[in-house]
Amino acid sequence: RLAAQCAIMEETLSGHRRDGESAAEAAQKAAIGAADASVEAGIQAQFAASAATEAALRSTVDEFKAGRAAAMEAMMAGVKAMLAEQLAGLEGSLDSRVAGL
Repeated sequence: RLAAQCAIMEETLSGHRRDGESAAEAAQKAAIGAADASVEAGIQAQFAASAATEAALRSTVDEFKAGRAAAMEAMMAGVKAMLAEQLAGLEGSLDSRVAGL
């Protein structure tokens, strides 16, 4: 009878041990899953930050190109005005010389 009670107690302890090990394994799996999710969230956040940085850089480049194009247009208008002035002066000078002949 004592041997049977010992066997029952041994089986009960073994069951508790298995339950404890299963719970520990489940906790480890849950921790690994949470860590994986955290890493994935970090990677996604970095992708989002990279996309935002790329958009900001593209916007800056577009603004620079637009500013440069406007500056070139203004410079060309100034050069055309200067050349037109010089041409008018030369034509006037030529007309004066021709009239003086």
